[in-house]
Amino acid sequence: MFTLKYPPISPSDTVVLRNPEIGDIQRVHGEGIVRRTRGGDLKIFRDNDWPQGQTNVYEFRALTAAQKDDLISFLQDYAGLEIGIEDHLGQDWTGVITSSPNEIVTVRDACSYDASFEFYGAKV
Repeated sequence: MFTLKYPPISPSDTVVLRNPEIGDIQRVHGEGIVRRTRGGDLKIFRDNDWPQGQTNVYEFRALTAAQKDDLISFLQDYAGLEIGIEDHLGQDWTGVITSSPNEIVTVRDACSYDASFEFYGAKV
């Protein structure tokens, strides 16, 4: 199962969704400086104090109306705040949802919904 939590530690509000679709997108952000020297050599610098995070794109299929309503409510209540995620692989993450607006599509009349969002964070 896939769980969204607020706050990330000892949550008071959670939303449980079915597992996301296979083929999630993961982008690692190293936050470094890349420059070429006069001689054409490539030089990369990254300070260890700079943040390093990862963007995960999650897509969910066939959510129920109750799951859709819970997800929308959670996204509206905690927009811009740090949340926690326990993903389908059992990994814990903290970060923020960066996609806006979040896509929720009605697949069948009031009984099946698809949703997706981007999450920027780091493993705990």
